Amino acid sequence: MDNSNKQYFLMMENITSSYRRPCVLDLKMGTRQHGDDATAEKRTKQIAKCQASTSATLGVRLCGMQVYIPETGTCFRRDKYWGRSLSEAGLRDALREFFAGGRGLRA
Repeated sequence: MDNSNKQYFLMMENITSSYRRPCVLDLKMGTRQHGDDATAEKRTKQIAKCQASTSATLGVRLCGMQVYIPETGTCFRRDKYWGRSLSEAGLRDALREFFAGGRGLRA
């Protein structure tokens, strides 16, 4: 039996499914975000993306977040494009906003 084309996948579970108003933070860790098998084109794009964001300087980039605001009963969301535009100070402020926005545990 030839297993040379065998592929493996990681199955992820939605651990927020039991929460009504989850706060979610998506961070990309590391200063290198391309795989060893990436094409030269993909490698170039990923390197440029890292250099233009906090990935290069801090080794972390905010890729998205959702924060529930209990006072208003609403959520606000930030996407990966917003996260890529953050400076080091902007990332710090975004993390502060995320952790201050959730006022304790929710069911």
